[in-house]
Amino acid sequence: MKTRIIYIFLLFACLILIQMQAQQPNSTISQSQIQETPKANKPFPEHEINFLYGESSTLGILSILDRPDKSIGRFSFSYFYRLSNKWLSVGATSTYIPYSVTHSNTTYNVSETGSYYKTETATSHCYIFSFAAELRFYLLSKSWVDLYSGFSLGYMANYSTNNITEENLTHIKHLLYWQATAIGVSFGKNIVFGAECGFGRKGLANLYIGYKF
Repeated sequence: MKTRIIYIFLLFACLILIQMQAQQPNSTISQSQIQETPKANKPFPEHEINFLYGESSTLGILSILDRPDKSIGRFSFSYFYRLSNKWLSVGATSTYIPYSVTHSNTTYNVSETGSYYKTETATSHCYIFSFAAELRFYLLSKSWVDLYSGFSLGYMANYSTNNITEENLTHIKHLLYWQATAIGVSFGKNIVFGAECGFGRKGLANLYIGYKF
């Protein structure tokens, strides 16, 4: 009788060990899945700030003013907030462009010694400020690279001073700001480097450095 009890006990013990051994891989897989799930569903960085630089004498600038004689370039700052996990960001961009334009004024003068033409030249110092809302649509979005297009719309002011006459004249033009970004690309996970090509007030090409967080 005792021998049978021992055999039954050993049988139950073997069954329990076999059952525990069979459940152990499943529990391991379950734990790994639990650990990997947050990593797989980790969202993209929600915020992005960019500092952009572009050449000022491009089509977007020439459409609103005379050809600049001297300019150090176009400086922009933008911020984006990612609405969805991959495909859409909304934000704002501001631009500052300092430049100068040389004007000439020719007058016909008559004096006792005869008539002559007199040409006077003067330089206008100009500044452009703009602020606009911007949308960015991602065509490809990975942890290290983004490919996108976009559109922005807002307000631009062209401030200039003209001293070609005895009085210094100040002019302010209120303009519509718009920019269509045909293609843009950025590389980097947190610190990013990128370039944009488009058409509008921001010009044809821009390079930038930014930060995602």
